[in-house]
Order: sequence, then C-alpha cells, then structure tokens
Amino acid sequence: MPGHAARGLWVFGLLLGAYHLNGGFQEGHDATGHVYLPLQLLEHGQLSFRPEQAPLHFSWQRHTPEGPRVHLPLEPDPALAGRIERGELSVAPHYYLQPTARPGQYANTFGIGPGLYALPFYAAASLAVDDLQVQPEWMWGIAKLAAAAAVAGTGLLIFLIGLRLAPPWAALAAALVYGLGTCAWSISSQTLWQHGPNGLFLALGIYGLVRADERRVFALLSGSALGFAVLCRPDSALYVAAVGAYLLWSRRALLLPFTAAAAVPLLGLLAYNLHFFRDPFVLGQVGRARMLALAKTGSPELWSTPLHEGLAGILLSPSRGLFVYSPILLLSLWGATRAVHEPRWMPLRPLLLAVLGIWVASALHFDWWSGWSYGYRHIVDTAPVLALLLLPLAERARARPGLLTLAAVLCVWSVGVQALGAAAYDLVGWNQLEQLEVQAPGEARARVLIGVSRPTLPRDFEVLRGHTRDVDAPAHRHRLWSFSDWQIAYYAANFERARLHRQRRIELWTERFRNPRERMRRDAERVRRGRAP
Repeated sequence: MPGHAARGLWVFGLLLGAYHLNGGFQEGHDATGHVYLPLQLLEHGQLSFRPEQAPLHFSWQRHTPEGPRVHLPLEPDPALAGRIERGELSVAPHYYLQPTARPGQYANTFGIGPGLYALPFYAAASLAVDDLQVQPEWMWGIAKLAAAAAVAGTGLLIFLIGLRLAPPWAALAAALVYGLGTCAWSISSQTLWQHGPNGLFLALGIYGLVRADERRVFALLSGSALGFAVLCRPDSALYVAAVGAYLLWSRRALLLPFTAAAAVPLLGLLAYNLHFFRDPFVLGQVGRARMLALAKTGSPELWSTPLHEGLAGILLSPSRGLFVYSPILLLSLWGATRAVHEPRWMPLRPLLLAVLGIWVASALHFDWWSGWSYGYRHIVDTAPVLALLLLPLAERARARPGLLTLAAVLCVWSVGVQALGAAAYDLVGWNQLEQLEVQAPGEARARVLIGVSRPTLPRDFEVLRGHTRDVDAPAHRHRLWSFSDWQIAYYAANFERARLHRQRRIELWTERFRNPRERMRRDAERVRRGRAP
C-alpha cells in the first residue's frame, strides 16, 4: 500500500506540474465571481458583493446636467452607497453577478461552491501578501493554482478508485487519461471555473461509494462530497439522485448515512437561495441564463435545442465534440456495456445513468456549444466517470494487441489536442475570428490580420475596417460543424501567434483589475460600440 500511495502522489505532482507548463492562466469572465468571492468572505464575512465594497465588478454612471457619464470609483468607499440611494450614481453588475432580493447585494451568478473550495488558498495567500484585491496577478494566479490542484486531485482519486476495481497499471492509465487526455487539462485546470472543484467532489463522492461496503463512514463521505458538488454545479444533483436510487435498490443500509450527509450542503444551498432570492429553488445562474438565451437565440427558453442536434454537437461536432477532442473516451462506451452486464462493476452503473442525464440536459440546452470555449466545456464534468469506464476494458486490452494499439493511437491524439489547447487557446482567437485591415505607422500599405482582436493591437495601429465570425452569432454557428474552419487546426496552424495573443490578453486582463481607469476606458468604448460592459 505505501507503494500505491507514492504512485498516487506521483500522479498528483505530474498533473499539477503539467497544468502549469503553459505559464499564466486562462482569462474567464464566468470565473471572476469565484475568484473574488473568497475575498468577500475574508474581508467582509459575506457571500455577496456590494458596489461600495467591490466597485470593479460593476458598471457605473454618474448623472450630470449634460446627461449620464461613464464613471468608475477608484477604490471601495462606504459613501458610494449613499450616492446611489440619492440617485447621483447608478450601478449595474457585470454579468457574473446577479441582483438579489436584498437591496444593494449581488450574488455570484455561478454559485458559491468554487469560491468556498478556494477559500483556504486565498486565506493562506492573505497571510503572506498584503491587499490581494489590488494585485490581480496574485488573485488569478491563486485561482489557477486552486483549479489545477482540484483537477490533479481528481486524477489522484481516479487512481485510488481504480486500485479498488482493476490492476494498478490500469488505474494509473485511467488517471492519466483523465488528467492529460480530456478538457480537464485545457479548460478545467486553467482557471477557477465551476468544473475543477466540481470534478474533485464528484471523484471524492465516487471514491466513498466504491468503499461504502467497507465502513459506513465512506457512505457519509460519498453523500457529503456529492452534495457539495451540487454547490459547484447544479447538474451534479443527477449524481446524487442516481447514487441515492442505487443505494435504495441494492444497499439500503447505506442509504440513510448517504442521504443525511448529502442533505447538509443541499440544505445550505436551499437556505442560501431563500436568503438572497426569497425562494429556495431559485438559482442565480438560471436568471442570467435566460438573458443569455434571449441574446443568443431570440428566446428566453433554456431547453430549445432539438435533442438529436445537441447530442451530435456535444459528442461529434468538429469544434466541440467530446469524441473529437478526446477520442480515447470512445472506448468508454464499450466499457459501459461491460459495466452493465458484469456484477463486479455495479458501483459504476448509477454513475453511467448520471452521465447520460447530463449529456441529454446539455444537448437540449440553448448553448450546447458552451459559448466561447475550447472543446466540450459543458460536459467536461462527466470525464471522471468516462475515465473510470475504461477500467472494464483493461484486462481485455492487455490480451489483445490490436485493441491496445488502437487505445494508444486514440490516447496520443487526445493528449496532443489537450496540450495544444492548454498552450495556445486564447479565448477569442477562433471563437470570434476577427479579420482586420489595419494601417501601421510608417507603412504605406495596409495589413490584413486574421485572428487578432482589437484590444490586443498596438495603440498606434489604425483599424480601417474589420468583421468577425463569432460562433455565438446564429449566422456563424455553422463553423462549429466545419473541418475546413476547425478550431483544432486553427491553433495548430497559428500556434506561435495564438501563444503571443494569449499572453497579451492575460496582460490586458490583469490590467483591467489593477488599473480602474483602464477598466473605465474600456467600458466607455464598449458602450460607444453599443455593447454592454
């Protein structure tokens, strides 16, 4: 067993190191609330944001006789609350914050789970670094570390789970497939989305489930971990329901401790919703999603995609499909059939049902392509289960050289695609492919630049004309199905330029949080162009 522990730590260290090889972090608007929520807890003891305490997270207008003017306070100021009440200033939260039923308080649109998970990381950093709030390199660097640790921890848990079900070499292979061959590397580990902490708690819950027959404390562990996963991402409730049904059917003695443990974080979530939204079953994420659905599709309906179209998209789309970005997981489908028919794999069966439920929900979702993303972000949280479903094939693959060769080829492609994304994915490069005609100082002829966004241009470049092919726009959504305009090929062909673009965007991103005047300038420019900040 000590040898297995050493291998587990080796898996964790290898993955954690790999996730930092690319340098920097992935900018992410969705992650901003998670990154700054720990500071609200540490400095104010609050699970919400107030404009006077955190002005950078709001758009401000100052009302003058000449009309409203874009305004941004340079630092927190309690007096701002009075100016808002008197009508001198008005505020609107950035989209990662949601108005609540409590005046002057705004909740993180994407929940509290990731912020609570990251709280120890920020608490430790605050002991060594003064005033984290104004040091965005530290804020986002800690977020990257927390996310990477969550994903590496998930890989470690997959290894430990695998040791209970299969030979050690197969457990190691499953852990590395998850950690390096799925979008857990290119997406989940790169900033504090919901996905990294969610995957960690799902894997911890599965570990408890696999060991639940040994001692009831593992049923408690499974329930509490899966319950906390729901705080990270609401669709993880499908895992709670599936495992609960499984225990009711086959392990009734374990149902009570599992349910009691899961109820603690779930009741906390209901209390949070009741406190901020006056309804225990209202999620801030749903309200904001309706606004995004209206903007992207013209309808506030959240489940508007035909099932066949959405399933084809999340699984097979050239620029989003699970089996395109991680084809090694095709073998998980074969493993699933063995898990269904062979009793030794029974603990994996409820997890398979949860995965299918999440796939269906994601396929029906109006935004099945995950907005601006690299690969299959919305279903990346099913990757831990899919990696475990490779285990039923382990012994058969070892006995069949042809199957082992196929697995190796699929694995090399999967790891290569994820390494490419981790190194070069720059958020907007392919997703909002921009073609600009620019005039550089001292040059007689204009240049045509493709895949370079306006904010990253040198300030002395003049944009003569330009247009974008944004995959969020219905007119350009066909790009998701094209191999001639393919996200993977784009980053392979434009690797160095995308790397430079990514680094420049990271610099601009941190500048937005370090320099309020730069944030104000950019907000004013977006308002002038008719776009919300």
